[in-house]
Amino acid sequence: MSVRGPALLQSPMVKLPERTLMYSSLPHADTLIQYSVSSLASMTDRLESIARQNMLGSHLSPSGTECYITSDMFYVEVQLEAAGQLVDVKVAHHGENPASCPELIQHLSEKNFEEFSKHLKGLVNLYKIPGDNKLKTKMYLALQSLELDLTKMMHMF
Repeated sequence: MSVRGPALLQSPMVKLPERTLMYSSLPHADTLIQYSVSSLASMTDRLESIARQNMLGSHLSPSGTECYITSDMFYVEVQLEAAGQLVDVKVAHHGENPASCPELIQHLSEKNFEEFSKHLKGLVNLYKIPGDNKLKTKMYLALQSLELDLTKMMHMF
């Protein structure tokens, strides 16, 4: 939803019945936006908008077919075809090589931008701890090791 949308709905110029109708049509508008993403430009615009909503940076490659969503601690690389179709989604944490992320690929393939945004929020929240980037990297590596150990233990039993 645009930034102006909620302000318009709260305007005293909009009467209660019209306001109710506007609110009831919001889910339909979101569905239309979801399915109207059909070109490279509309997909990259949508990705950049999601990045801004999550307080992340974004930029496009010179070819315009890769969109990078960035923070100090990680970045997400969305690779697109010239027609706007999804090729791959990779996540790279600080100091690591990018790796494909099946969950993000699924969300963007289905044009489920809400779930994609939730996943980005989860990545942001992963690093919302006090300390400098060096400490945050150590915490991430500790969590990664813990996850690996728990996965191994799960397969043992």
